[in-house]
Amino acid sequence: MGAMSDEWAAEGKERLPTIVRRFVERNLPEGPLPTFTHVSQRGRMWKAAGSKPMLFTGVAEYQVRRVAFSFRAKFPLAGPLAWLSIVDAYDETGGRMDGRVWGLVPFMRSRGDEVKVGEVSRYVAELPWSPYSIVGNRDLEWREAGGRSIRVATSVGPRPIELTFGFDGEGDIASCFMADRPRQVGKASVPTPWRGEFRDYAMFEGGVRIPRYGKVQWDLPEGTFVYWEGEMTGFSIAVRR
Repeated sequence: MGAMSDEWAAEGKERLPTIVRRFVERNLPEGPLPTFTHVSQRGRMWKAAGSKPMLFTGVAEYQVRRVAFSFRAKFPLAGPLAWLSIVDAYDETGGRMDGRVWGLVPFMRSRGDEVKVGEVSRYVAELPWSPYSIVGNRDLEWREAGGRSIRVATSVGPRPIELTFGFDGEGDIASCFMADRPRQVGKASVPTPWRGEFRDYAMFEGGVRIPRYGKVQWDLPEGTFVYWEGEMTGFSIAVRR
């Protein structure tokens, strides 16, 4: 399977609500769609509110035609030889989150239905960084939500999920929200309001325009907990089987 035809791309845009179609036309060049997009990034993560931030560098790979992605990150620890690697992913085998010291010694392994829901939610939430997927992925259902808001849903995974994207006055996606994203609390998974922010759109390789900055947070009873923020440092596409 190679790149999608121009006809496929045009048909994919036609099924989108007007504000989403304009977003795609604003941020993607004309032509066939790739099968994968890659986004390199750097940033900070927090384990808990008030904790010391952990620096990371990583690469996210998104499939254009189906809900599947992987995020591979490296976190330096104290000293030049100590580091953690994290793999966060979803594909036909399910969702997973794995952590290793030096890339070798396992210290974390998460599986299960709630992990799958969380990973599918991540793929959908990060569509602004893979705008080709907005056009090419037929497992995403789009509908207007009033004002400058759009709901996107998918039945991929153990249960249907739905997120809401908010657009700014320029027509770019500026926010996303999910009312019941699974959050790990001890050994339990708690549905929790979750939201993200996108800004500083810029042109990257191939004439693709994506937000350079992102931030995500949980809306907890005791207040907001920002646990991830990152800067996009590179973008590329791939066409392969």
